[in-house]
Amino acid sequence: MRFVKIITFLLILVFAFYGPYTAFLNDAPKAKNNVIDIYPGDSINTSIKKISSDSAINKIFIKLFLMSNNISDFKAGEYSIENKKVKDIIIDISVGATVTHKFTILEGTNIYDLEKQINNSVLINDCPYLECIESSFPFYEGILFPDTYFYKKGMRSSIILKSSYSPLLDISLYGMSTIDKTLLVISITAYFVFCESPLLINIFAWELPSTFI
Repeated sequence: MRFVKIITFLLILVFAFYGPYTAFLNDAPKAKNNVIDIYPGDSINTSIKKISSDSAINKIFIKLFLMSNNISDFKAGEYSIENKKVKDIIIDISVGATVTHKFTILEGTNIYDLEKQINNSVLINDCPYLECIESSFPFYEGILFPDTYFYKKGMRSSIILKSSYSPLLDISLYGMSTIDKTLLVISITAYFVFCESPLLINIFAWELPSTFI
C-alpha cells in the first residue's frame, strides 16, 4: 500500500510539473518589431531573457529543454519571434535560422534614392553613392541591373551593389577606333532599348561621336 502511495505521489508531481513546463514552451513571447538580436558573446541565459522572464522555474524549464534537445550554444544574429513558440525560437537560435531581408533595386532608381534606401535598411552602408563600384563609365546612374537581392542584418551593402553591377556594361571602349566604338555602343544601346533601360541616354551622350547626337 505504501508503494502505491509513493507511485501515486510521484505521478502527481510529474503531471503537476509537466503542465507548466509545456505551457512555458508553447508560450508565444512578444518583442518590439517581433524580432530579437543575439549578439556575439551573448550567453544562453542572456539570450533567453529576451524571450522569457528570469524566474527560477523558467530556468529549470529551459535547462530541461536544452538537455533534451542536445543544445549547447546559440548562434548570433537577428531572429523573428512573430507567432512563434518559445521552443521554436530556441531551436531557431540554436541552428542559426536568422531573418532574411529583401533589397529591391527598381528600374530607374537614381543614386540618391538608392542611398536613402540603403540607409533605411539594416545593411551596413560601406558604398555611399556607389563609390565602391569600379566602372569605366564616367557616371553611376543606370549601372545596376534591377532585381531583388537577399541579405542578412549587418551585411555590407557593397556585396549587393557589386553583384548587381553589370559586367556587360564595364567594357573599356578606350583605344578602339571611332567606328568600332560606335558600332559597339549602338549594339549595347539596341539591346537596352528593348529593356527600356535608363542607360540609353547616358550611353549616347558619352560615347557616340558628336555627328551622331
